[in-house]
Amino acid sequence: MKSKFFIPLLGAMTLLSACLFMGNAAGTEASAAEPCQHQYTERIVLPTCTVQGYTLYTCTLCGEQRKDHYTEATDHDYTVQTVAATCTTKGYDRYTCQKCGDTYMQTTAPELGHRFAEIVVPASCTHNGYTTHFCTVCGYEYSDKNEAETGHFYEDETFPATCTAKGYTKHTCSVCGYSYNDGFSDKLSHDYERSVTEPTCTADGYTTYTCLNCGDSYTVGYTDKLGHSYALSVTQPSCVSYGYTEHICATCHDRYVTDYQIPTGHEYLHIIVEATPESVGYTRHLCIKCNYSYLSDFVTSGDAGYIPEPEEPSKPHSHSFRLYVQDNPESKFFIALFVCNCGSVKSGGLTVLGSKDGNNFTDLKVNAYGQVFYADLNGTYEVKIVDEQGREQRTFWLSSRGISEQPPAKPDTPDNPSNPSGQQPPEEQDNPSGQQPPEEQDNPSEQQPPEEQGNPSEQQPPEEQGNPSEQEPPEEQGNPSEQQPPEEQGNPNEPSDSETPENPDDGEPKSGNSGVTSLVLFFVLIVLGGGGLAAYLIIKKKKKNKQN
Repeated sequence: MKSKFFIPLLGAMTLLSACLFMGNAAGTEASAAEPCQHQYTERIVLPTCTVQGYTLYTCTLCGEQRKDHYTEATDHDYTVQTVAATCTTKGYDRYTCQKCGDTYMQTTAPELGHRFAEIVVPASCTHNGYTTHFCTVCGYEYSDKNEAETGHFYEDETFPATCTAKGYTKHTCSVCGYSYNDGFSDKLSHDYERSVTEPTCTADGYTTYTCLNCGDSYTVGYTDKLGHSYALSVTQPSCVSYGYTEHICATCHDRYVTDYQIPTGHEYLHIIVEATPESVGYTRHLCIKCNYSYLSDFVTSGDAGYIPEPEEPSKPHSHSFRLYVQDNPESKFFIALFVCNCGSVKSGGLTVLGSKDGNNFTDLKVNAYGQVFYADLNGTYEVKIVDEQGREQRTFWLSSRGISEQPPAKPDTPDNPSNPSGQQPPEEQDNPSGQQPPEEQDNPSEQQPPEEQGNPSEQQPPEEQGNPSEQEPPEEQGNPSEQQPPEEQGNPNEPSDSETPENPDDGEPKSGNSGVTSLVLFFVLIVLGGGGLAAYLIIKKKKKNKQN
C-alpha cells in the first residue's frame, strides 16, 4: 500500500532535480559572462508524513535555488473506525491519517447473511394472497407464493320506500362487508295527524302534526301561556307551629308559602290539686289555647310515702268544673275558665261584665281562650263573672295595672279610713303565708284547699326537705312503695300512671283532717331537717379532723 505513494513522490523529486540542473547550467553560461551577486530569500518547507522538510533559498536576481537544513518525515498518525458486518457487507476497520488524510481498510468479519421471518397474507375478495419474507435485522423483504383474489359473496336486503327516503336493495358481501345499493323506488308522502296541546300556567299551547307512517312531526300555532291564578289560604300560628300564608294556583295547584309567623307559645293556666291521704297532690299546667297540659310539683299527704297505683281500676271519672281566674299583669290580660282537675275545659258558659260606676255593666269580650285584655282600660272597673244561668261567680276590681280584690280608695278620704292602720292593700302585700290569691277560688263561699289557706308551716316539697347534700332520697329511706320522686322520673310533661290519679276529683282536700295532718307533717319535717343538719355537721367535722 505504501509503494503506491512512494513511486509518484520519487518521480516528482527527479523532475525537480532536472529543473535545478538546467537552471544551474544556464547560470553557468551567464556567469561565464558575468558572475551574479546572489540575493537569496528563504522559505521553509515543512516535512509531511512521507517527505522530508527543508529550507529553500531562491536568488531574487537570477532565480538560483538551493536547499539545506533538511528535517525528517513525520510518519502517518492513523485513527481507526470500526464498521460492523451487516447481512450483505463484511465488517472492517478504516484507518485514516489525521495529518494527510491517507486511508486504508482492513477486513475484520465476513457478511452475516439475512434472518428472514414470514408473514402470510391470505387472499381476500379484492386482493391477491401472498407470503412476505422480511429480514428481522436489516428490513430487506421479498414476496412469493401468490394467490388470486376470491371475489365478493353478496347477500341482498330490500328496504321499502318511506315518507322521507327512497326504497332500494342493498347488496352486502358476507366476507368483507363491502356493500352497494340498487333497485331504487320513489319515496312516499306523509300522512299527518293533528294534536292540540292546550296552554298551561307555565307553558305555551301549540298544535303538533305527526306522520302516522314515519313519526315525523312539526309544531305550529303557538298560544301564550295562561299564568298562575293563585288563591290565598292563611294558617294562623299555634302554640308550637308556625303560621303562614299559602298561595295555591287554582289551575295547576302550584304552591308557595309566604308571611311566616312564629309560634305564639303556650299560655298556661295553673291548676293546683291538693294532696290527700288517699291521693297525690300536683299542679296541672293547662294551655288555654291548645289544651296541652303537664303536671309538676307532686306532693303527698302524711308520711306514708307516694301512693302506689291501685291494683283495680278506679270508677269512671265525672267532671267537676271550677272557675279559675289567673292574672297576667306583664301581658295585660287575665284568664277566666271553668276547668276540671283532670284538665278538661268547659267551653263558653261565662260572661265577664265591667262597670266604672257600679251600675252600667258592659261586656268585656272574652276571647276563645278565656282571655280578657285590659291594657287599654282607663280607670278602675268593677268586674263580675257570671255563668250561663246568670249566677254571679266572682267579683273583683280591674285597672290597667291588674286585678285587685279591694275597691279603689276614694279620693276625698286622704287618711284612708277604710284602712286606718295604713296597711298595704291585699294585692300589693307580700304573701308570707304562701296563700293563693282569692281570684283563683271559684266561689268565695267555698273552703280553700289547705295550701291556699296560709299553712303557717310553709311546707316544702319532699325533695326540698332538710339538707339536700345529706338527706337520703325517698327510695333510700325504706319507702314501701319504692316510687321514684317526680324529679327523677323523666319529663314532668309525661308523668307515669302512678303519679297522676285517674280521678283527680278524689284528690279534693277533706276539711276534717287536713289541718291535723299538716301540723303532724310539719313537726315530722322539723325532726327530719334537724337530723339531716346534725348528720351534715358530724360528717363535716370528721372530714375536717381527717384533713388535720
